[in-house]
This record gives sequence, C-alpha cells and structure tokens, in this order.
Amino acid sequence: MSDRNRATPGIMRIKAHFEKDLNMFLWGLTFLVETSQSIKFITLLSISQKMTFNAAIFTPLTRWVHTH
Repeated sequence: MSDRNRATPGIMRIKAHFEKDLNMFLWGLTFLVETSQSIKFITLLSISQKMTFNAAIFTPLTRWVHTH
C-alpha cells in the first residue's frame, strides 16, 4: 500500500505535464485555424475590392469605347 501511495505523486505530475502540453497543443491548433481563417477572409476581401475597383474603371471605359 505504501509503494502505491509513493508512486501516485509521480503519475499525477506526469498527468499534469501531459494535460498542460495537450492544452498548449490545442491552443496552438485553435490559433492556427483562427489565423488561417482570417487570412482567407482578408484575401477574399482584397480580391473582391480589386474586382469592384476593376469594374468601376473598366465598365465606363468599355461603354465609352463602344459608343465612340
């Protein structure tokens, strides 16, 4: 019985380290997912802004070319 009680703190320490590492890993994974989502959003936003910018310039230009 005394041997088992002596081993428990070591196991608890390993378990605590493992849980800490797991939490860090999950936090890092969440951070990566969040970052990649925001990068995708920013990329889509810049692409859509470029498209609207192109439409704002080229649509009147093509109309002018077709009418003259």
